[in-house]
Amino acid sequence: MHENHVQWIAAFDDGVLGDLKYVSFAATSGLKGQPDMLKYDRARRLLKCVDAIRDNYQKLQKGKSLIDRQKATATYFIDRLALRVGGEKDLEDEADTVGCCSLRVEHLKLEDPNIIHFDFLGKDSIRYQNSVTVTPEVFENVKEFMKGKKGEQDVFDKVSPAVVNEYFKEFMEDLTAKVFRTYNASYTLQKELAKFDESKKDKLSQDDLVKFYNDANRQVAVLCNHQKAVSKTHEASMEKMQAAKDKMSKDLKMLKKHLASLQDPSKPGVKNPDGALKLPKDIVVCKKQIGALILRIEKHNASMQEKEDNKLVSLGTSKVNYMDPRITVAWCKKVDLSIERVFPRTVRTKFPWAMHFPSTYKFD
Repeated sequence: MHENHVQWIAAFDDGVLGDLKYVSFAATSGLKGQPDMLKYDRARRLLKCVDAIRDNYQKLQKGKSLIDRQKATATYFIDRLALRVGGEKDLEDEADTVGCCSLRVEHLKLEDPNIIHFDFLGKDSIRYQNSVTVTPEVFENVKEFMKGKKGEQDVFDKVSPAVVNEYFKEFMEDLTAKVFRTYNASYTLQKELAKFDESKKDKLSQDDLVKFYNDANRQVAVLCNHQKAVSKTHEASMEKMQAAKDKMSKDLKMLKKHLASLQDPSKPGVKNPDGALKLPKDIVVCKKQIGALILRIEKHNASMQEKEDNKLVSLGTSKVNYMDPRITVAWCKKVDLSIERVFPRTVRTKFPWAMHFPSTYKFD
């Protein structure tokens, strides 16, 4: 059997599960890496025509044709909010998840003068909740599309994913709605990383650089609605980290009091009944110990904050599927950050073709 439009090389029936199983090429193979590179190059090419697309759909939003207005308004959401285009499926067998073209009246609430509240289940049943200030044209169009309809009726009842994707081909032959998510994710990462002050590079530790990168990555994850459920062990982990912080703070207070007594013997000494903290007898050693402990507390606080910030956000999804890896590689080379700190081995294995790009690479 020869099928040149698929990536698997063999298929067989699983007698236990009754499903068809596929054998694919390894992640390191050229046939796996080539489609990824072409995907990100396609998103880069969108840069050249995205302004023309935006100008066009803004004009169509004011047009006389209802189909054109719906098509243009749906495109606005796909472009500005990185929504998936959506598609039809059998609700009896699958969860009631929707995309842009399959949004129903019950998923939107309008608030004057031009705020739209979204609440629906997206891919993998991830809830999408967002309140967005839109242009007056978009707000009025959506109000018109919803007028007189019941909650279970489609907002964009005149257009389908096929119609929207066909519209995109007027501007770029291989352009689809999915390319917009890749483009917006990569463009957002590039924009966030560009805020880095290179004059401070030598003063920052590897941990500081990782935090800056993760903050940029988080902006992309929020844009693409890459959420995750809070881990069952999150609260216990945070309590454990808080206990460790309290212990270090107590030790710091004790060391500072001990230093004061070393510098001035008339001051009362430190009571350390359990001997848990070894108190130095030398002033210089005590100062060094205090300095080291302050750094440990700062690092620990940063770790706690990052853990709390990421409890509902999945940073890995956008890193593996939507952000051009060459942006990350170039930035790491520019700021002397070890690529292993932001790309685990599985990601480096997936994108071997991106690792040789220079620090001058730019997505935009």
